[in-house]
Amino acid sequence: MSQKRAKHASGFAVELKESLLDSGRISFLAKSALSDLSFFVLFSIAFTWFFQKIAPLIEQINLLMSQLGGSMPSDYSMPDKESFGEIVAQYQQVTDLAHALFYYLAILIAVTFLLWCVFQGTSWWIAHRKLKHEVSWLQFIKRFSAASLVYALLTAVILLIIAQISRITSFGGIGLIDTRTLFYAGAIALIALSYFAVYTFAVLDEGFRKMLRALRKTAVSSWKKSLPPFIAVLIILGVFYIVMKAIAYSGTDVFYTVLAGLIIFLPMAAWIRVYMCRTVNNIK
Repeated sequence: MSQKRAKHASGFAVELKESLLDSGRISFLAKSALSDLSFFVLFSIAFTWFFQKIAPLIEQINLLMSQLGGSMPSDYSMPDKESFGEIVAQYQQVTDLAHALFYYLAILIAVTFLLWCVFQGTSWWIAHRKLKHEVSWLQFIKRFSAASLVYALLTAVILLIIAQISRITSFGGIGLIDTRTLFYAGAIALIALSYFAVYTFAVLDEGFRKMLRALRKTAVSSWKKSLPPFIAVLIILGVFYIVMKAIAYSGTDVFYTVLAGLIIFLPMAAWIRVYMCRTVNNIK
């Protein structure tokens, strides 16, 4: 047993070292950073544009809802004809604004997903190509998009389940299940989903059937080998978060805070992808 543990620890250290060496190449880092940076910049532009459209709609909806509340008789009696007409008109305005809001939100989600698939898919493809995985860019992007869609839907399902449980277990303003408990349950579910998502992205150089077999072997059958690298990545991301919070709380200018975050995160993201792919190679 001790020999197996020593072997696993040795393999873990070797993969860590090799992935650092692989991801330390300037050309690789430049390509990966350019792809990631393009995603962040374009997403920021898209989000800012849509936010400028969405924010006034939300403000108008809130204003009309407060007016609707004030228009309703306090004694629960039927409003007079004039008041009823005003209520109907305000309700129609709220409906129209809500439709516009959902329209912009839907487009924002679609644009974000498109940017994610193109640029984050490219970043993962670059990592695969770094390890000599033979897969074309277009083929990989198709696989990455399909996998991303599946995990996005699963994420939405988890969030909806948590929200539904919170609603059902709350009665008369008293939560039957503590909010913190629900938060931790949701966080654990999302982390578990991330575990499978990361290793899915790391096996997308394979065809569908081979990919499923590789994913099952990596994430399920060989979890003792695949879980430690994933935990290591989570710890590193946690440290990154703490460092960025410390920089932000230190009063550093926003521009320099963002710049520091990019300088740290972009090489780290490139390394994580290579590390996950190398972990899969080692298990396969």
